[in-house]
Amino acid sequence: MHVVGIDGHKKTHTLVAVDQLGRRADDITVAATPAGHAQALKWVARFGQVVLAIEDCRHLTRRSEADLLLAGHAVVRVHTRLMAGARRSARERGEVGPDRRRGGRAGGAA
Repeated sequence: MHVVGIDGHKKTHTLVAVDQLGRRADDITVAATPAGHAQALKWVARFGQVVLAIEDCRHLTRRSEADLLLAGHAVVRVHTRLMAGARRSARERGEVGPDRRRGGRAGGAA
């Protein structure tokens, strides 16, 4: 069984599949549109039975989550505070996070 993590943004959603040992199997970024959701569903189907872990940003991922549930997938919401540490640890030393690149505050809206 694979776990697919979903990081939702206003214009795109990034999906990353990991196997039972936590190894990255594949990833994809799709548009946050109905066509992008269909593309994501087709991509997820490659892995058979999966659990989807979606960052709890309902204002950004509500429609995508609904499409996944309608397709019969198990969806688990992950609180954004739990994701913040993972994002920090994934960056290289000295790398600027996406919020700072856009001129906003880290961890908040611009």
